[in-house]
Amino acid sequence: MRKMIVINTGPLITLMAGFGDLSILQKIYDKVIVPYEVTKEMSAEDTDRFDAKAFTRNKWLDKREKSIDIAPFLANTLDKGEANVIQTALNETY
Repeated sequence: MRKMIVINTGPLITLMAGFGDLSILQKIYDKVIVPYEVTKEMSAEDTDRFDAKAFTRNKWLDKREKSIDIAPFLANTLDKGEANVIQTALNETY
């Protein structure tokens, strides 16, 4: 069974701040999915930021390139990034 994770912006930034890169994810998981909204958040504001550069450099991440439909309950109760992470995880496991 493949080990997979769908990851949000906060953990990505935290891992880069703590370890300086994201390689620990590659060691633990077979597949690391970054939903579209998270990809936008990570590479949006200032591409000179350390975490934005590290995020862009990691080509092994499965960075989704388009938005997905979000269940109304998730869309109405969470921000876009969090809702996208949960919906992506549900879509990938069912």
